Formats: sequence, structure tokens, C-alpha cells
Amino acid sequence: MVPAYSRSLSLFGNHSPLTAQLSTETRPAIATVDHEFSGVPFYLDRNDIQNFLDFHDHGLSDFVTANRSAVLIVDHRIAPEELRKQLPEETSLTEIGHRASACIYRAKVSPQVPKIANAASASSNQLTPQRNRQ
Repeated sequence: MVPAYSRSLSLFGNHSPLTAQLSTETRPAIATVDHEFSGVPFYLDRNDIQNFLDFHDHGLSDFVTANRSAVLIVDHRIAPEELRKQLPEETSLTEIGHRASACIYRAKVSPQVPKIANAASASSNQLTPQRNRQ
């Protein structure tokens, strides 16, 4: 009874639908947030899972920025809107799944696109035609 219950709550155990979703990727950057989720490194056979005990930790934003795309395994009591506020402004947050006491999100930093219209406008303001003096 206990092993079956344990498997049903495991985030990435043999019967978890989340395992298949992440297996198509090649070792995505992963962090656990506001909870240790100690089974994650075990089931994924990884020793590079970052852990942020507090979702207000500035290191979380740095982690997402450095990796450009990351999977965040977050305690279910943290609202996605609150988590989003802790990430870089240009980050999209998409829920991948929910299992046991965790919500799993993909955080992806969009490349900053130069604002050509603004840049062109600024440069044209600097170039003022001079009157022809005679």
C-alpha cells in the first residue's frame, strides 16, 4: 500500500506523466523552488538540480536568465503570478503539469528585440538639417 501511494505522488517516477514530457529534451536546466523535492534528482538521475528554498531568492531570476530556458518545480502554494514577479521581465511562464504538491513550469526568456522604430526616431531627431547660409 505505501509503495503504491508513494509512486502516485512521485513527480518523476515510473508512472508519472511528467517523466515522458521531459524525456524528449536533452537535460533541461531544472530548479526546485520553495520546497526541496528531494526525489527529483533521484528519479531523473541528475546531480545538477538547483534548489531555491525561497521563491523570493534573487538567485532564481539569475538562474533563469543564465539558462534562457528552465524547468521550475514549485511548491503548489505559490501562485504563478507571484512566481512570475520574481523572474526577469521578458520571461514567459508556462505550466507543464501539476502533481502532488508541485506545479511544474517552463520559464523561457525571450530574446530582446531592438526597437527599430524607436532607435530610428531617436537618430533622426539628432540629425537636424542646417539651412543653407549665403
